Amino acid sequence: MIAAGTVEAVTVLFKPRWLALHAFTVFVVVSCASLAWWQFVRADAGNGRSFGYALQWPAMGVFGLCVWAWLCRDGIRAARDGEPEEDFELEPVAVRRAPVPVVDPAQDPELAAYNAMLTRLAEKDAQ
Repeated sequence: MIAAGTVEAVTVLFKPRWLALHAFTVFVVVSCASLAWWQFVRADAGNGRSFGYALQWPAMGVFGLCVWAWLCRDGIRAARDGEPEEDFELEPVAVRRAPVPVVDPAQDPELAAYNAMLTRLAEKDAQ
């Protein structure tokens, strides 16, 4: 049974951004299949290491298909549930600056010099 709004939600997969993803997925799968065949031919000719690659390339192609299916499923769910498809902008957040602790130069002159340098840098950034 088709959930309400699913057929309309599938139309999101025909937008230009999604068509580019579909084309890229086809490219990845065909490339992985070609590379797997090439490695199998090399392995058949006596290159033992190529047997591993002959098995690895199809696994990468299957992984690409799984990622594609996952992205399509999420895109359909987002369109069906009414979530915005476009990216949203984050609002800027005010950053609180912690006060620089005051150190008695007699206790630790190296730390006091370092804190003074940090204070100068913070004042420079504030300008």
